[in-house]
Amino acid sequence: SSLCLLIMWAFIGVESATLPSEDTLAPEKTIPRASIIGTLTATVVYVIATLGLMSVLSLEELSQSSYPFALAAKQLLGHSGEVLVTFGALCAIGGTLNVCLMMSGTMMLAGARDGVYPSSLQYQNERGTPRNALLVSSAASIGLLLMNITASLLKGFEYLIILSTFAVLMVYLATGLASLALQMRAHLAEGSTAWLQVATAVLATGFSILAIIGAWIIYQ
Repeated sequence: SSLCLLIMWAFIGVESATLPSEDTLAPEKTIPRASIIGTLTATVVYVIATLGLMSVLSLEELSQSSYPFALAAKQLLGHSGEVLVTFGALCAIGGTLNVCLMMSGTMMLAGARDGVYPSSLQYQNERGTPRNALLVSSAASIGLLLMNITASLLKGFEYLIILSTFAVLMVYLATGLASLALQMRAHLAEGSTAWLQVATAVLATGFSILAIIGAWIIYQ
């Protein structure tokens, strides 16, 4: 179950493709394609990267190293390989940070429209950018990053990671159960059953339960 949590942490955010639905052309087609293709692409990249590391480094090196990709590149290409991987990691981190900030701003904007957050977060400039929401989400992100300064704060940051993953898993679990309820309602009303959707909902619900158990185990 702990492994399920780690897998979920790697793929968490796949639902983010639904956030820009208002600004997406043909969202009923584009969003499902983006979600599926993005997940499959990430899976392939993870598998290839893992196989590459395991073919270069020993299990002992992998267990002790905090930067295995740079270490593997150093063994293959020397110091230049290590620099290249580090530069690539910085680019990837920058891209991820940019996406996360945009997502946070969009989510706060949606929450403000629903009355969950202050109405001031609904403000958008002439280009439609939720300025206030982006500023607030960026400030919150910086605050969390500052928690890495000391070991005790880092421990608290790790706790927040587990807590945030647990919160998302609860949403995934509720979504899976809701899908099962909708399929049951459709079966009672129309007498037909979309077995593929039922199977997907059952698998998603089961995986969410296992991952939630894993989060509890790690927290203990």
